Order: sequence, then structure tokens, then C-alpha cells
Amino acid sequence: MRRLRPLLYVILPALSFVAGTTSGASQDVAPKGSDVPVANVHPLKAFRLHGHIDPTLSIEVSTQYLSSVEKCRRAPNIFGAIEGAFGPLSVWVHSDLHRTGNEYDAMVIIDRYVEGRCRWYPYAVGFFIKTSDGVTTGQFETDGHGTRHIDRAVPVIWVNTPGKGDRLSIDLAIKGAKSLPALEIGCREVAESGVKGLLCDRQRPSMTAVITEDATDVDVSFRDDQTLKR
Repeated sequence: MRRLRPLLYVILPALSFVAGTTSGASQDVAPKGSDVPVANVHPLKAFRLHGHIDPTLSIEVSTQYLSSVEKCRRAPNIFGAIEGAFGPLSVWVHSDLHRTGNEYDAMVIIDRYVEGRCRWYPYAVGFFIKTSDGVTTGQFETDGHGTRHIDRAVPVIWVNTPGKGDRLSIDLAIKGAKSLPALEIGCREVAESGVKGLLCDRQRPSMTAVITEDATDVDVSFRDDQTLKR
């Protein structure tokens, strides 16, 4: 049995990234055939994502889109199918990012895909952060072969899309906001069984970062706390 430990502890609308939970890249199920989402050639909804990032960190931004109907739920593998662990299909899309010195800027498209048969919708915006030593965000995975680290983007911002969310992936009580207070995230190295990973957490973990589809500007900054300790 694999155990996945995500490395960016923030509050999800319905799923908390805590030690021992199963989530993330190893559990994502990519669409195939007619399930593959179709690009929206005339997107109308987007927001600017920007902020400060320390010079010792590199950054990538990507958005996760999920399916939201029962017929488009799949198991990640044969063991999941046996256990009845079916979840939404998932697609991650990188955003073009421009960095000038210690400032970055990216545009995140909300309606990148037409809804189609799977009723695709934007679920979360994730960040892939790497130190100058090559240590990254992601998650630890432990199985019979030992512990390894899976490099991956980790969600920081969620998008509230009324009527479109997967029933197991969104808390309908969280309405989201058109604007958010600036978010500041500190990153530091952690290790498990001698394997390194990058833990990035927020100064205000009690605040759930959920935006509405009409958001226009979000400020998220990243600080290298490891460098501060040297």
C-alpha cells in the first residue's frame, strides 16, 4: 500500500493535505479519447497572478481542471477499481510566467475548456517551487520499496464554480471571493527517511484561499525560509 504525504500544508475546500492522506499526482487520472477536454477558443474569464519570490527559488504555475459528472469518474488503477475508489478526471495546464528579478507575473485562464460531456471546470491553481539546491515541492510516497519524493505542483488557490464542482472535491459552503488578501508563503526543507522535500506553508493557514470565477487579481509571494536560517 502506498502512502502519499503532500508537502504544502494549506486548507482545501474539502480535502486537507495532511500527513498520510492519499492525494496528488500519483492519484490523478488523465482523460482519454472522448473524455479529453476541448479548448475554448474564445476564453472570457482570466485573472492576473503575481507576487514576490526570493532569488533562491524558482517558480512554475499550473491550473488543475476536473470533470464533474458521474460518467467521467475513473479509478486511478486496478486496485482503486476493486476498492471502488473512483474520482474525477484531471488535467493540469501550465501558465506562461514572466519573471523580472524577484517579481513574477502570470495569467490564469478560468474558462480554458468548454464544459463538454464531462462538464470540465477549473478546480485549483498550483505552484511548483524549487530551491537553488534542487529541492522541490511535492509529496513523499512510501511503499514496500522505501520512501521517495514526487516532484509536483501543489494547490494553493481554489476556484468556486457553482453547479460545476465534483461532489467529492468541493465544499459548497465555501463561496469564494472576487479578491483575496495578499498571501505570503514560507518554504523550508524537510526530510523523511533521508529523502528531502520542500515544505511551503502560509502565514495565515486558517484562511481558505478560494476565489470566484470573476476574480481579476491575486497576489501570492514565496519566501525562502531555509536561506534565512543559514
